[in-house]
Amino acid sequence: MPQHPFLWSRADEIAHHERRYRRGELEMKLRRNGFEVLFSSSFTALLLPLMAASRLKPRGKEADADVYEFGLNPAVNQLLLWMLRAEVRLTLAGIRWPAGGSRVVVGRAV
Repeated sequence: MPQHPFLWSRADEIAHHERRYRRGELEMKLRRNGFEVLFSSSFTALLLPLMAASRLKPRGKEADADVYEFGLNPAVNQLLLWMLRAEVRLTLAGIRWPAGGSRVVVGRAV
């Protein structure tokens, strides 16, 4: 799920996100509705500084409408993909990220 409401941008609208969650909010909702939280971690943690810079930089409406995040140079896109894959490997190895652009929460009905 998208995380950090302050990162809301046109990119979220294009991705059909309804909202961005605060840390701990999804876990609380799951527990309140009879689920046990099995796993919880931020995701896209390594790219959070770039995401924040991109989303928080003042721009004119025309630049925002194009959402240049979706039109990256292929070489830059490959580098960012490599970073995400490295983050997945580290997460699978047991690292839990305190902050990131998204949140992954797995629950089980009890």
